[in-house]
Amino acid sequence: MSMRLCVISVALMSFLTLSVNAVMPTVFIIMSVKTNKNIVKKCVASVLRHQSGSMRQRLIFVDDGSPKETVAFEKHLCENQSMIFTCLKNRVKGYTHAIQYGIETAQALSTDTDDAIVLLNSDVIVTHGWLFTLYQALMHDNQTMLVGPMSNAGM
Repeated sequence: MSMRLCVISVALMSFLTLSVNAVMPTVFIIMSVKTNKNIVKKCVASVLRHQSGSMRQRLIFVDDGSPKETVAFEKHLCENQSMIFTCLKNRVKGYTHAIQYGIETAQALSTDTDDAIVLLNSDVIVTHGWLFTLYQALMHDNQTMLVGPMSNAGM
């Protein structure tokens, strides 16, 4: 099954697609977490605040050795946001392994070839329309394989 992949970091966000269809996908937002609770809290708050009503979204935490306070926060979110959040515990192996684990989990949970994967760094604050705008750019034509946002980093 092919899925779209969106990589979001402080300065980069991109979709990689193998199949293009006008149907809005379920978007699995994978967040590798190895930081303090306050940073993760701001990121999650921005994702929740700017959810796209036309896209189903699930947030998958892949913990990569966060402090106990952050792990407790992740668990609290999972218990209270069951339709959106899925928590995963990963042995500390680093970012690449954590993301791969999250991608494999999203693929296992996916029920549609049009589902998407977003890799979201835990220190990113998303803004209004972030996901839908990227999806529209991706769907512009079936030759589009990669899209990314403009960044105001360094301005």
